[in-house]
Amino acid sequence: MKNLRRNWFPLTFAFIFILSSCNEQHSIDKAATPVVAPEQIVSVKDAKLMYDTYSSRRKPLIRHYEDSINARNGNDKMEQNTKSNPTNKAAIKVDSFPVARYVYYDYQTIKNYLSYIEEEAKNKGIEIATLRFYFSNYPENMPLTNAKPKQNSIFIMPTISQDNRTFGYFLNDKEQLTLLNDDLRLSKTRFKPDSKNSKMKASFLPEFESLSIKPSYTLFQGSKSYILNEGGVRPPPYGQ
Repeated sequence: MKNLRRNWFPLTFAFIFILSSCNEQHSIDKAATPVVAPEQIVSVKDAKLMYDTYSSRRKPLIRHYEDSINARNGNDKMEQNTKSNPTNKAAIKVDSFPVARYVYYDYQTIKNYLSYIEEEAKNKGIEIATLRFYFSNYPENMPLTNAKPKQNSIFIMPTISQDNRTFGYFLNDKEQLTLLNDDLRLSKTRFKPDSKNSKMKASFLPEFESLSIKPSYTLFQGSKSYILNEGGVRPPPYGQ
């Protein structure tokens, strides 16, 4: 018995040392694993080319369209400044409609957003398939903090995969997962909970499309959305 006790202490110490060494080696191996760049990374040269192509093919069209509408409505700053000083070409250039070129979010906001939608998906037993980045335009009287009428923007929406398609989704006022088509209309496709791991129930909204009736926007009120917007827009609109 004494010999057993005498041998027990060094054996225990050796076991702890080996276990600690293995954990340390695992941490080293994990840290040494290089992070591979995504295949979708493009060169700065290609990015600049795409930016300049937008500048030549889209920006003038957007500016001309918005300026012409403003002129017809009689509230165009460019038109007012030109009338007061017809030779002031600088005023025409500055006050012409500012076409948005990019939307930005601070890095922490994006990290928090990804953590939020991942945690929500995990809790509801679903898996995010893709992230969609939608082009958008703010209408008049949009009740958002950073919404400026007529300015282009983007919003981000997660999707789930079902029936070999991806759908946007939100929770209705009954905490039921409701699917959205590509154009954000309510989908006729019903969410099919995975009986093994999904904690969500399917929604049973009426099939508006089959009845050729457009759903009311009030159906979206009181729902839980996972769509991110209200980033900064550059260049800013008038008066910014």
